[in-house]
Amino acid sequence: MTTQRGRSGRRFAGRRAGVIRGVVLAVAALAIAAPFAGPEAEPDARLFAAHALALRAAGVAGDDAAKDFLAGLPGAGALAEEALPVLWQPFFENAIVKLGRLQSPAPVALYYNPLLDIAVFTLWELHENEYRVVSARALPGERLGDPDADVSPGPQWIEEENGPIVVLAETAAMRLDAFRQAHPAAAGEAGRDDVTFAAASADLRLVLPRLVWNAARRAQWLADAESWMRPTLALIEEALTTHDAAALTEAAPDTDAGTAEGLAHLPAGFADGLALDMTLPVGQQERLLIGSLPDDGDVYVIVLCRLDGDTCTLRRLMLVSLLG
Repeated sequence: MTTQRGRSGRRFAGRRAGVIRGVVLAVAALAIAAPFAGPEAEPDARLFAAHALALRAAGVAGDDAAKDFLAGLPGAGALAEEALPVLWQPFFENAIVKLGRLQSPAPVALYYNPLLDIAVFTLWELHENEYRVVSARALPGERLGDPDADVSPGPQWIEEENGPIVVLAETAAMRLDAFRQAHPAAAGEAGRDDVTFAAASADLRLVLPRLVWNAARRAQWLADAESWMRPTLALIEEALTTHDAAALTEAAPDTDAGTAEGLAHLPAGFADGLALDMTLPVGQQERLLIGSLPDDGDVYVIVLCRLDGDTCTLRRLMLVSLLG
C-alpha cells in the first residue's frame, strides 16, 4: 500500500494513470442547462448511462466541466470556485451511480457516496439524441427517503462503536432502496424534482461539514501528519500483492479464511489501483483504513490495525461490497 490517491488522498498501491479521463464523452452532458423543448427522440438507456457515468468520471478527474456542474448546484454560490474540486473530488471517487426512469425522455441519476452519506440527485432530458442535466442538487443521505428527516453533522455509521461496517452497508442499502422506490428503472414517466431552490441550498449547507471534514483528513495524509500511516500502507500493499491466502492470514491473523481466499484471487492489478479513502479511530489503539478503486464506489477493502509506535500492526482484512 503506497501513497497518493489522485490529487487529494493516499493510495493503497501504485498510481492510476489517467483517472478514467477517457470515459468523459460529452462536455454538453456535464453542464446544468435551462429546461428546453425540442424534437422528441426515443429514450436510450445505454446512451443515458454513458452520459451519467461521464459526469462521475469528470468529477473524479476534477475537470473544468465538473467544476461548472458543481458551481450550478443550489447553494454553491456561497463557496469559492477553487474550493469546489477540493471538496467534491473525493465525493465522486466513492460515488455509486444509480439510474432511474430509463424508459422516460427525462430520466434521473443519483450519485451516492456511502462513506459520507451524501447524495447528488440529477434530472436529465433527452434532446436530439443527447442527454443533458437540467437540474441537480446535493443532499444528505438521510433525506433521500424523507425530505424533512433530521440530519447529523457527520455520517451516522461512523459513530457506531460496535459493527460500524455493518451499519455502513445497511445505511447504503436503505438509501439506494429509497431512490429505487421513488424512481424505478423501468418507469416511463418523466422524472420530476419539486424541491425549492431554498430547500436545496439548505441541504447543501448540511452536507458541507462532511465534505470539509473529509477534505481536512485527506490533507493530513498528504502532509504525513500521522507517522504510522506510510509504513502501515506499505504492509497492506505487501500483503495484498502476495495473492496467497496463507500469507494474507499471516500478515493479518484475524482475517477469516473466506476473506483471505477472496483477496488472494482478486484480478491481477486490483491492488495496484486501490486508494485510501478514509481512516477512523476504533477505541484508543486501533484504526480502520478504508480503500477502494477510484472508478468504483461499491467494493471496499477495509483493514483493522493496532497502533504500535510508528506502525499499525495489521489485525484483520475485510472485503465489502455495498451493492450486495
